[in-house]
Amino acid sequence: MRLSIPLGLAVFAVGACTPTAEIAGPVMKQHGSEGTMFVANKRGASLSRIDLANGDETHRAETCENPHELDVSPDEEMVLVACYSGRTLEIFGTQDLRRIGEIELGEGARVHSALWRDDGLILAGAEGRGSLYMHWPPRGRSQEIGEGVPGPHLIAEDQSRNLAWGTIIPTGEVVRYDLEARSVAAREAIGPQIEAARCRPMALSYGFPPIEIMSPIVLIRTHWRCEQRCQPARFPSASPCTRVVTTW
Repeated sequence: MRLSIPLGLAVFAVGACTPTAEIAGPVMKQHGSEGTMFVANKRGASLSRIDLANGDETHRAETCENPHELDVSPDEEMVLVACYSGRTLEIFGTQDLRRIGEIELGEGARVHSALWRDDGLILAGAEGRGSLYMHWPPRGRSQEIGEGVPGPHLIAEDQSRNLAWGTIIPTGEVVRYDLEARSVAAREAIGPQIEAARCRPMALSYGFPPIEIMSPIVLIRTHWRCEQRCQPARFPSASPCTRVVTTW
């Protein structure tokens, strides 16, 4: 299961970054770490490669205008960047950020997020077209699911059930996509200004990964209630977190 990270500054780490011993006090650069991090600089139209061992930026590559979410291929050889101001997905090598190619989607796609599944399938949310794209590299074949605007801002997927979900910010809806049938399976209105969805790894008593929705107004979780009030420092509203969404 791969997750699209709901941040304007998207990151994806490859490798472990756990310290070998407990560190007393704040973690500093000299303590070191392991792995690689990729950062989509949305205001700089570029992609950075960061060595977590020393915090250095080893490489930087120019990208499309307004790059947003990114994901790494299953073999960790390529990194995929979603172009929010355009219609493409750009692909770079993870070792040196060499440009490998791009995937062109429909006119006005405005791709905010994309996921690279373990089986090689790429899912891309076309917010500007109101749809979800399935792309099969290296065959280069794409299929569009759904139509009409607005489309999914951020997406999540459950490869084991061949399902995906997308958050529709203007309408406050979550859309479920049946990837086997290549169709929109369901819609549910959650609330105003929802932002992201993700699949939880635990099955709980339902036997399926529940969906968790994050909102700038309220944090929505499936199968359990948030008893504490949302912190005003994190969310604009201090409303109680009481919305429960069933797995569907």
